[in-house]
Amino acid sequence: MFFGINGLEGAALLLLAVLLFGDRMPEYSRTLAQWVRDLRRMSEDAKQRLKEEVPEVQDIDWRRMDPRQYDPRRIIKEALTEELSFDEPAEKSEGSHLAQSPSPAFAAAPAPARPFRRLEPGVPAPFDSEAT
Repeated sequence: MFFGINGLEGAALLLLAVLLFGDRMPEYSRTLAQWVRDLRRMSEDAKQRLKEEVPEVQDIDWRRMDPRQYDPRRIIKEALTEELSFDEPAEKSEGSHLAQSPSPAFAAAPAPARPFRRLEPGVPAPFDSEAT
């Protein structure tokens, strides 16, 4: 059930609450109802102000943003069944051994600032004491 409380324990707690707060229960329930009404009113006011002040919000598809719709199995299935389309390959630029990729997502990494050199076998890697 809730927090590991079974039905019998829940009923006992409810009975205890009625015994302790029985005479004040109507007052507490009215207060709780008023809080809920105030919270709803504030949220509606905030939505209305947001729509008035930021007109782009009206164009947002909120159902698409719902986190409950993100089923990883569905997303993977859609990604695997989706048709891929590639632009025509770009020509190699002069002086470059890499062709320009058709998409910025596959852009080549920039060349390192200094040349890369391999260490001889058995030589320990340099250690920078200030880096840790």
